Amino acid sequence: MFSHSLTYFYLHSINIPELLYISMVGMLDDLQICYYDSTIQRVEAKQEWIMDGFSANNWKNQKEIPDIIKNLLLHNLTPFVSMPGIRYIQGLLGCAQSANTFKTFLKIGCQVAPEVQVLKKRPTATEGESLPYIITPFYPRAINATWLKNGQVVSKGYEVTVLPNYNDTYWMELVIELQDNDTNIYICHVKHSSLLGY
Repeated sequence: MFSHSLTYFYLHSINIPELLYISMVGMLDDLQICYYDSTIQRVEAKQEWIMDGFSANNWKNQKEIPDIIKNLLLHNLTPFVSMPGIRYIQGLLGCAQSANTFKTFLKIGCQVAPEVQVLKKRPTATEGESLPYIITPFYPRAINATWLKNGQVVSKGYEVTVLPNYNDTYWMELVIELQDNDTNIYICHVKHSSLLGY
């Protein structure tokens, strides 16, 4: 069991006006020790004892930590960074120590916001008219998508397919069969962790 840990939580938003471009929180065990974001451009101490323990010049140099984390994250997420729909990159970097063990860790992740396209499929000799909606790309895989019929959730009567894309994102299709001369209003509803207000 580790007795102490030092962890930096990092968030790099991409084209989300509601979020800071870069923000970072440093934690020693469960106590916040520092904070940085792209508007203040410096690391601020959040505990008086840690501020007194380091020189002013040292705190100035602490800005290298978010730069290092940003470079590590962007380097490891190169395939994701250029993808359309990516919302933000998040990660944590740190170390943990016990009497006999010292462990470092880096965890990274990103989110790609889903795009939705509804198509109308004409009937064939063997199949009736259907309404597929395709959601792609999105990441992570966890997603909640459903059809609404006249504002009510459709709980059955449609097929769902989820498959990986070539670039580690996912693709989803929901196909609902329509009745002859169907005049109902269908809307697709998507919830994903990359979308604000999820």
